[in-house]
Amino acid sequence: MNFLHKHLLLSAEIARLSGHKAPAFKLYRQAGEAAAANGYIYEEALAYERLGKFYLSDKQMALGLFYLTEACHAYAKWGAEGKVALLQLTYPDMLKDGTPFDLRRSEDGRWQNLAKGETVAPPLSSKDDFDACLVIQVSQLLSNERSLEKLLTKLMHIIIVNAGANRSFLLLCQPDQQLLVQGEICLDEGHVKLLEGAPLSQKQDKLCLAAVSYVERSGKTLLLNDAIGEGNFIENPYIIANNVLSVLCMPLMHQTKLIGILYLENTLNKGAFTAERQLILSLLSSQMAISIENSLLYSNLEAKIEERTKSLRLLQKQMAQKEKMASLGVLNAGIAHEIKNPLNSIINFSAFSTSQLKTFQSILEKERGGSFSQEHAQVLNAVLTLSSHLQSIVSLGKGIASIVNQLDRKI
Repeated sequence: MNFLHKHLLLSAEIARLSGHKAPAFKLYRQAGEAAAANGYIYEEALAYERLGKFYLSDKQMALGLFYLTEACHAYAKWGAEGKVALLQLTYPDMLKDGTPFDLRRSEDGRWQNLAKGETVAPPLSSKDDFDACLVIQVSQLLSNERSLEKLLTKLMHIIIVNAGANRSFLLLCQPDQQLLVQGEICLDEGHVKLLEGAPLSQKQDKLCLAAVSYVERSGKTLLLNDAIGEGNFIENPYIIANNVLSVLCMPLMHQTKLIGILYLENTLNKGAFTAERQLILSLLSSQMAISIENSLLYSNLEAKIEERTKSLRLLQKQMAQKEKMASLGVLNAGIAHEIKNPLNSIINFSAFSTSQLKTFQSILEKERGGSFSQEHAQVLNAVLTLSSHLQSIVSLGKGIASIVNQLDRKI
């Protein structure tokens, strides 16, 4: 009897309780793989359930739901239907329709939706039939997605399920032909990153840049079954430092145009990327490229629509402002007209009054030579004061009239 999986599972629990996340993730996964390899279905299910819940507690939903799905399949195979029902009830999104995790092959060669028990494809008679069925199902999932973020999420799920890699990168070409990392899965480190937009220079310690460069230049798929032992990359510093055993680097092409590159590596097994896995990914690569291209076009269209909407709103605001100013101009013109008429009257009457007071003043001053009483003197002073005030009124009125005339000309 082999107790390795039990030892790994207990070690994973100890690492988790000690706060050592990365070792715990790795130990849980190794426990599940060891249990599966030796036929211990219950321990396989338990290890994957613990791993899935640990990923969920760490806010890594994609990996968490994937491993809980693996646990569901193991429990179902073991015959624990009640446990499967409990997991599905606890995590209703785990087997949501439309995810790659729904595609599972039963013992009679049929693909089934485990959540509903519905057969979704006829019996399969060969590996080619198997590939065709999977490609059709996954292609439909990808072709219906327009959101780049959701599309990349589905692509990452597909890679987790089908690639056999413990480190995967999705690189997308930008308009300036620069490759940016838009999807990253590192099972050893226990994380999935989407839409990071990091340049390759920031990931030189995460993947083999020479392999990526080769695929980018040649447009051909690169497969290394024993990267550290044979081939053109045995002296590559990254391959040596990270003990990389298997590498699969594929171009994503659409109409002879490079859309992106899918980089996969495995540091645990030589020849990890089997012919079947290569065939599946190769067949899916065209749909991946088309879906990514459509999603980018859709995103650009949305951006242009948003930009155009902002321009229209700005134009509408400017037009409203112009209409407001025009209305204000009409109002100002009316006000100016209403002010100018009485203002002209005030100026004219004040000027006339000033003229009459000057005449009266001259008459009073002529009488100074005769009998000029104190009352006459007071009247003369009052006339002089009133004349001065009227002159001030005339001066102020002309100033106001000048301002009104300027306002009227501007309107």
